[in-house]
Amino acid sequence: MNPIVKNRPIDAFLKLLLVSAVIHFIILVVQSLKDGNISHLNYFAILELQAFFPHILNGSFSFLLSLLIVVVLYFVLYFKYTKNH
Repeated sequence: MNPIVKNRPIDAFLKLLLVSAVIHFIILVVQSLKDGNISHLNYFAILELQAFFPHILNGSFSFLLSLLIVVVLYFVLYFKYTKNH
């Protein structure tokens, strides 16, 4: 795996965070499939934003807004931080 940063301890820590996030997301997908409840994949719920904004998880608009934010964030990261090979 290529290094994320040059500092080895920080690189290991960032990779730990990445692996943990992937495992967490897999668990959420499995839970959503098991329950038939896609709201587990609401980005606001994943970030636990309901601690600061109690009603942010309510309704389908919240899910669609969280999906839009994920798509926008993906493309920003893709075009700004990846190289064209």
